[in-house]
Amino acid sequence: MSNQQVQSNKQYPQSNQQQYPQQYPLQYPQYQQAQIQQSNDEQSQQQQYYKPQQHHDSYQQVPHYQQSIPQNNVAFNIEEQQKNPLDDFEHADSLLCNVGFDQRKNFIVKVYSLLTIQLFVTFLMVTIACFSQQFRDLLINPNNYEATPFYWTMFSISFVTELAIFCFKKLARKVPNNYIALTIFTISFSFVVAGSCALCKDVFVNGGTLILIAALMTFVVTASLTVYAYKTKNDFTLAGGSLFIFSSILFILFIFAYCFFDLILWLILCSFSVILYGFYLIYDTQLIIGGKTHKLTIDDYVIGTMFIYIDVIIMFLRILQILMILFGKK
Repeated sequence: MSNQQVQSNKQYPQSNQQQYPQQYPLQYPQYQQAQIQQSNDEQSQQQQYYKPQQHHDSYQQVPHYQQSIPQNNVAFNIEEQQKNPLDDFEHADSLLCNVGFDQRKNFIVKVYSLLTIQLFVTFLMVTIACFSQQFRDLLINPNNYEATPFYWTMFSISFVTELAIFCFKKLARKVPNNYIALTIFTISFSFVVAGSCALCKDVFVNGGTLILIAALMTFVVTASLTVYAYKTKNDFTLAGGSLFIFSSILFILFIFAYCFFDLILWLILCSFSVILYGFYLIYDTQLIIGGKTHKLTIDDYVIGTMFIYIDVIIMFLRILQILMILFGKK
């Protein structure tokens, strides 16, 4: 600044204060006091805005930019973020923890739709076996009532297909291979069931009545156990190992009973088999419905369908054998 400008500043302090207020802080205390008051107000607002909150063990400490939210809202938001969306449907620990409830419902509908088709095919085969002597002769030799080679071929195909579906997950999950395998298993195993019914029809005079009674009893037991599996709070999915052990023991005993042909032992084993597969039905139903410790994924609809189908059919065959032993009339 020139000497004239400096001199003019000394002569006219009022105008310099208005034009250059920051250059005269000491000479003009009113302006300085206003600035200090404004700064204090800003600091008090910031302290109130960034008020520290007490740490709570039920949630993690939130970042500083969220500490302005009241503590209850912070806890609520964090709990909402950490909450699994399937907790309301008791799916939190499942293999489907990232799958919505609608997808689980569609999975259940698909499983029971396929199951209905399987049971219809089996029912059709059994009906033909009851009314067609030629069809029964295809499965059972009318002279000695032994299974024909065609029956054992169907049994082998169903057994191999079942092992392939259960042992190779890619086959059970890949479309259309899973549907093809399921179709082959259903048709071949339906011939096996029809062969058992054909034997009952040929050997016993009241064979048709026994088949009808066994079917009705199986339907009632299946419906009751399905409702129970859906409504109960007991977790039967933890009993998979125990069921496998009992079924293995029962299978060995059936082999002994078949070799020695002990009718009483066979009757007892059939009764225990019905009970065992009743528990299997509850176990498999909970795997499909979900909400328990172990569950099937939505890609395992073919496996879930075969689970329920095998449970129902084996239960039907064992009930039919019990009725044949107790009430069969030759």
